[in-house]
Amino acid sequence: MKLNSLLEQTLNVAEETTSGDIAYIPAHLGAVVSPALKVLKKKKKKWKVEVKEDVLAKMFVVSLEDGLVIRVNEDDWTAFQEEFGSYGVIDRDGYFLFEAQEDNAYLNLKRSFSRCLIRGAPKDIQANLSKWMLVARGGNYVTPEAAMVRRESWQANIKSAVKDIWDVYADDKGAIEMIVGSLDDNRPLGGFEVFDRYTDLFSGAIRSNLGGVIATYTGRVDLNFVPSEVITLRNAATSELDEVDEIDGVKVAGMNIYPTGKMFSSAMLKAIVDGILDIK
Repeated sequence: MKLNSLLEQTLNVAEETTSGDIAYIPAHLGAVVSPALKVLKKKKKKWKVEVKEDVLAKMFVVSLEDGLVIRVNEDDWTAFQEEFGSYGVIDRDGYFLFEAQEDNAYLNLKRSFSRCLIRGAPKDIQANLSKWMLVARGGNYVTPEAAMVRRESWQANIKSAVKDIWDVYADDKGAIEMIVGSLDDNRPLGGFEVFDRYTDLFSGAIRSNLGGVIATYTGRVDLNFVPSEVITLRNAATSELDEVDEIDGVKVAGMNIYPTGKMFSSAMLKAIVDGILDIK
């Protein structure tokens, strides 16, 4: 069961803040929330979970009975659910059950791998995938399999990736610690053989039909945590390519469109789509 399944009717709970509340910050979950959860685990293994939405404050409030209250900004809600879920599971009755933490090295690997995908370049690429789907008015995922984690099969890929890493290095805790350190610090992963068959850590591609022009947005994060983006066109006329080439921050090479800077902005993505559709 997901936390969203427990979400109660919207209400303002700002006045209920207490000194015992914890504010969730994505980069600080391990330093702030983790110790609090460990204290709860020592008391008992099963806690009733309540989730409320504070509309005025634009946040969600997660309560584990009277033991812990975590306040999460709505922009961080997806990231929080991913990380919170790494500590245990919620049963059908709405109780949070702590995982049996038999091997801390495995859990550290699982958490670090999940966290590295919800910050920095992977987070930025995910944001642009969502923006492209919006401005292009839909599309289908067509991500190449060369990525270790693909956006459309996010959860399954993370699970299999962590298992693959563990299967190779289970008897070499030193290597696991090095991989965890690389994931935490965004250091290159290419030196570890388990990553050899992949070109990217994360990737997503969406194919959209823009009035007969087939446009495929692809966002990638390679094994050095470096992002790259390209929009590939099919059936585009010279007039459409010329229109796009006039957009600030955009470069057209053949049937490919690239950002001249680090990444496409929201305005650039919209201008590209509008430029193609306006010619139609």
